[in-house]
Amino acid sequence: MGIKIKSLFKGFSVKLLQILGITSLFTACGDNPLPVYGAPVVAMYGVPGNYFILDGKVTDDSNNPIQNIRVQVTKAQDPELRQNTEENQTEREFSYYDFFYTDENGNFHLDWNCYDSGTKNFIITTEDIDGEANGSFNTKNESIEFTDTDFTGETSFGNEKYHKTGNNISMEIKE
Repeated sequence: MGIKIKSLFKGFSVKLLQILGITSLFTACGDNPLPVYGAPVVAMYGVPGNYFILDGKVTDDSNNPIQNIRVQVTKAQDPELRQNTEENQTEREFSYYDFFYTDENGNFHLDWNCYDSGTKNFIITTEDIDGEANGSFNTKNESIEFTDTDFTGETSFGNEKYHKTGNNISMEIKE
């Protein structure tokens, strides 16, 4: 009889721990769904940071939209990442927050988390990577600063959220 009780208690304990483990997985993530590509990264355990959204359009000198331009964002404090040289190409490609290719109307949308909560200055790099397909354009770097007027509230984790729209970037034709 004692062996049967021990066996039942052991089986019950295992099932209870399995249930608690599975439910804690979902409750640890708060009321947000689990992160997927393109969604905000879950910042747990009080990690400070900010969430940024940047929408804009890339055009040529005549204000015509340019398709298939890579738009990427890096920290403003990293000027060496803005140089396109072979020695830092690998570092440069893996040191950005987000990138996007412009659509047929030249529009882009970037969103990223920055876990340095004091950082609100970034470099936006626009780069023509498709060669002659849509004309050839010089790579351009522009600084962008998020201010209090761009503040839209807080994320579910209490981090600040910023959104800038209407960011038009004009690229020069290569000569």
